Amino acid sequence: LIMKKLTVVAVLTIAMMAMSLQAFSQYRRSSGIKFGITGGMNLNNIAQDYDYDKQDNRVPNQARLGLRVGPTMEFNFNQNFSLQSGLHLVTKGYGMDFLTVFKENNPLDTLPGNIGEDIEYSVDEGKAYTNLYYMEIPIKFAYRSENLQVFAGPYMGFNLGGKRVKNGTITYSGEINGQSFSDDLDIDEEATIIPTYGELDPQDISEGERYKAGFDFGINFGAGLRVENFMVNAGYSLGLANLNPKVDFDGSDRSSAKRKNRVAYLSVSYLFDM
Repeated sequence: LIMKKLTVVAVLTIAMMAMSLQAFSQYRRSSGIKFGITGGMNLNNIAQDYDYDKQDNRVPNQARLGLRVGPTMEFNFNQNFSLQSGLHLVTKGYGMDFLTVFKENNPLDTLPGNIGEDIEYSVDEGKAYTNLYYMEIPIKFAYRSENLQVFAGPYMGFNLGGKRVKNGTITYSGEINGQSFSDDLDIDEEATIIPTYGELDPQDISEGERYKAGFDFGINFGAGLRVENFMVNAGYSLGLANLNPKVDFDGSDRSSAKRKNRVAYLSVSYLFDM
């Protein structure tokens, strides 16, 4: 008897689930909602703006490749206008000039032998970069004419952490009292990026850690091609949030030194027929 009751409950449950899915599918088709997946590549960099007189954090930044991937959705208001959104894992960040980073973090008097200021440097395969990982929600309003579309709208991103890497070999050479010298210095450093919210207390800063703001926001805009269920979009993300957290070092508020995300991207989306 119990098995019969369980069988009846299971059949009714499956039937209700099937009817619910069918109703949702009909609603989705009638309302113009589609779901899919997005993947693509970023060309990441930052914009820097320093308001205070100490410039020791400024380094020549360089573009760096990243990825974006995650579920996406589209809600069609009518044949021409739609809302496109999703939940995307996005890699952002920037590269840095390795030699400049080395000089800023390794004053001359810390080099072996206190060799002085008359010194020449060269770099052997040096690299320095910061990678930041975000969970990002884009909200794009799109206008479509046949297979072409343009879009614009805000985005919100939540910092999941990241890492800062410095790796390479510095060759330094010079002359002391008429004697020439040359030597190599190997550098292999990695720091963990910690997301922060609000003001950061300098006493909470730990060795081997760097800190970036936990929240990012800005504006997306671009254009794309739509062919049936495929969308190919080329866009640009203009970050408006300062990556540097608010923290006071020796009377200088480092949040007045602004670093903001700049991302050019190319993405491909597929929307499923459900």
